[in-house]
Amino acid sequence: MTKRYISDFLYRRQRRTKTMMRNMKVWSQTLANEWPEATPRGRGFNNWKTPVWSGLINPPRSSLHTQRRYIELILRAAAKMQSSKPEHLRHARVTAIISYPDLFRSSVDVFFDQDYWAAFAIRSDVNVLWVPIPTSRSLMKSYGLKVKAGFREQGYSTYWRDDDFDPPYENRQQVWIYSEVM
Repeated sequence: MTKRYISDFLYRRQRRTKTMMRNMKVWSQTLANEWPEATPRGRGFNNWKTPVWSGLINPPRSSLHTQRRYIELILRAAAKMQSSKPEHLRHARVTAIISYPDLFRSSVDVFFDQDYWAAFAIRSDVNVLWVPIPTSRSLMKSYGLKVKAGFREQGYSTYWRDDDFDPPYENRQQVWIYSEVM
């Protein structure tokens, strides 16, 4: 009984992972169709989250192969957005922002305001801190991937603290930004 339950569970999990990856592939191929008609108001950026369940891509439940494929599809979506950029939005910067190890927070972002982009990664507050990771380290190299042509990789060790909770909530992770070279 136990053996059958485990095999059924693994079969369903494998099936869900394949379905999720198929959905991610479609998302990466069709995201470029979602370019806005004009520059949005407000902060000057748009962001698209990935259509996945966090339990299938975040460690320790997911395999390195699934994580690698997920990252590859996010970068593919950003490259497709870059290549299909409308003429009136040539100034917009396409980025893929990958959170690690919490991959579920990853997204493809387009920055329309260059001043906002220049200040985006400068976070030096006591409760929100981003420290650049040396260029000798690379998330892409650790997964055996290459940075897409026309993009640049920069990693940050991040710290976030919220004192509204008792005890205060703290989060440490890495953020890897793959930004379009302009």
